[in-house]
Amino acid sequence: SDSVGTYIISLTVTNRCSDSTFIDTITIVNNPVPTANFSMSDTTGCGDTQISLRDASIPSGLSSRWDFGDGDTSIQTNPTHVFGNSSNTQDSTYNIRLIVTAGSGCSDTMVKSFTSFGKPFANFGANEACEYKSTIFTDSSLAGGAALSKWRWDFDDTFSDTVQNPTHTYNQDGTYNVKLIVTNGHGCIDSITKPILSYPIPLLNFSYDTIVCEKDSVFMNNTTTGAMQYDWDFGNGNSDSRKSPNAYYDTVGFYTIRHIATSDFGCYDSLSKSIQVIGPPQASFIPSVDDGCAPLTVNFSNNSTAEYSEYKWDYGQGDVSVGPIADSIVYQQGRYDTTYYVRLVISNQCKTDTFIDSILVRPTP
Repeated sequence: SDSVGTYIISLTVTNRCSDSTFIDTITIVNNPVPTANFSMSDTTGCGDTQISLRDASIPSGLSSRWDFGDGDTSIQTNPTHVFGNSSNTQDSTYNIRLIVTAGSGCSDTMVKSFTSFGKPFANFGANEACEYKSTIFTDSSLAGGAALSKWRWDFDDTFSDTVQNPTHTYNQDGTYNVKLIVTNGHGCIDSITKPILSYPIPLLNFSYDTIVCEKDSVFMNNTTTGAMQYDWDFGNGNSDSRKSPNAYYDTVGFYTIRHIATSDFGCYDSLSKSIQVIGPPQASFIPSVDDGCAPLTVNFSNNSTAEYSEYKWDYGQGDVSVGPIADSIVYQQGRYDTTYYVRLVISNQCKTDTFIDSILVRPTP
């Protein structure tokens, strides 16, 4: 019977020899069946996460036993517990079991799960940083239980970036504390800060004769500082690795000299300058007339080949001038036929050249 009360129960056993009876009593009381239930402050977390558990079983006042699914237990009514996950590659799920028992010995069980997501592990590397040069930052973070979805870089010079592998240029040497914050698909976050040293680049300068003669030796006076390696390209197919070399140019023309200097830290810079190679002058002119009666006016057409040169004219009758354009000369009458020797002298840093021609002036009858 299911009715409340005390009942006498008898059991009789009979065989051919005799009968045997056993009598006992049983009492049925009105004890409600417990219903286990509980609430959780969180059902997921990133890495090691502490949550609060609240017993919501019916009726209240039942004895509680918790099994957290990680080997730990508790008999507190409303415990707190830390669920751990030190993995940076996968998630961990724990089955939390609550067993409640009434004073009558009746019990019930409720099971709920908590997932501890694997946290990302932030890390990165960078190539040698040189001022005014692009530095490549390479993300090497572990994602945790889900792929990385966000990156935030702080380069410690008011600039930032959100790509996975950025490049950045520091405009001054010094130490910069670079911070990387990574977030995975679960929203779990980790960060790391590393010092990045931006080394100075060499300060380049050199001097030389900017206009030289073909076949001359040109000395490169190198005043660069902060370098230990020097590379030269003279623009004529020749190169050198000495600090202050000599260059040789065989052909007239314009050339670009490029100097690259590298520091002990591998930081480099370059500087380019131009040089002009000139040849010796070749003096020449053509008179408009070289034979005639006085008064004879003669103009001179200068067809010399010369660069950066000085011109000196002597017209043979006492007049002289300077410059590439000759004067117009009137040769006066003499008693007899008179020959005048006109001389053009051209000089530059390479050489001096002279050209002479004659003018025959005849007296007018």
